[in-house]
Amino acid sequence: MQIIPPQHDGQPWVINLDALPEGIWTGMKSVKSCTPTNSGIAGQSGQIHRIKSRQIVLDDEIALARKNALSPNCASSVFYELTKLAKKQYGCLISVDEDQVKYQAGGVVKFLSVRSLRKRLARANKRELH
Repeated sequence: MQIIPPQHDGQPWVINLDALPEGIWTGMKSVKSCTPTNSGIAGQSGQIHRIKSRQIVLDDEIALARKNALSPNCASSVFYELTKLAKKQYGCLISVDEDQVKYQAGGVVKFLSVRSLRKRLARANKRELH
């Protein structure tokens, strides 16, 4: 399929959409309805690629807490072990602040709550199953 947009500098120009990867353009009813599915860079499909071996802040600390926890899949049990590690200032853990663990990531102090840990463990368990 070819689209001939309005003239530019007095010369018509042609875009050959068949040469683009599938999924770049949607809504091919008219030139006005063509919308890119990504940032508009030709040759990219808009797909996000993830690296499974990537290490994320707190991965090592959470892994150790899971290892030491009575129930490694229970967020409350793992959080209790994280608080013990935070009191010792293990790794990037700084301290315990009320019901959150304070840690440092890239020079910024952040907090991890039981709720956030529960979601993180659920995502980790889901990845392990696949």
